[in-house]
Amino acid sequence: TTRVPTPHSPDRYAAYANYAQIAHGRMAFDGGWRVYSSGPGLAIAILVRSLFGLRRAGADLIIDPVLPRALDGLNVTYPIDGLPCRFSYHVGVHGCGVRSVHLNGIEVSGVRLANPYRTGGVEIALAPLLPLLAPARNEWLITLE
Repeated sequence: TTRVPTPHSPDRYAAYANYAQIAHGRMAFDGGWRVYSSGPGLAIAILVRSLFGLRRAGADLIIDPVLPRALDGLNVTYPIDGLPCRFSYHVGVHGCGVRSVHLNGIEVSGVRLANPYRTGGVEIALAPLLPLLAPARNEWLITLE
């Protein structure tokens, strides 16, 4: 499904016109076709969705990273509904399979995703978490198996 751009996530034309701001983290975006139909936007979308495992599914957030052990301690800044969020990863020996998720120090739960080849990630409903999201900064801690 396609999400409608919000004032915090520009459409592809605004993203193209302001790409320097996006590249330097001064403008929020979701990646993919809204940033640009090919090239850098798709590369960023692949990193965010596949490596960092962050993607929206309607009103939910899917967290399903696959990271090498060498990236233990990785921090990724990625906005959620225009609010600044930093995702910190603690990578276990398997590098996948979400063991726990904390938002601003509070453990949050989700539904385990099925995956026939590895332990899947989790799908988290964002609506109950909106009161926990601060306008200035939000810390997500993702612990992997």
